[in-house]
Amino acid sequence: MPITTSKSVRPAQEIAIKISLGKYTLTEPYEVFMERGIAANRFRLLSLEIKHTTVLTSLPFHHRDPFDRLLVAQAIARASAPAGFIAMTYGTLTGPCPPT
Repeated sequence: MPITTSKSVRPAQEIAIKISLGKYTLTEPYEVFMERGIAANRFRLLSLEIKHTTVLTSLPFHHRDPFDRLLVAQAIARASAPAGFIAMTYGTLTGPCPPT
């Protein structure tokens, strides 16, 4: 049986916004498209939690896009980001650590 993969809900929000702006068009309703894609890929959506937004309070502004910042914050808060990625995000392995 395939492994279920956790995914942020942020890309779904970004897709919805781009559809509303006319940048993307779908041949089926958005809700149907998203639910089918999530089920077919065995994704489990991660909700936005306070621990994710807590990371945002100390996240450097290397990432200005709010969607990207939330993705980074979720990965760090869930300890699913590789150590090198966290080091790159915070500038150094010996510098301040993200809140846990």
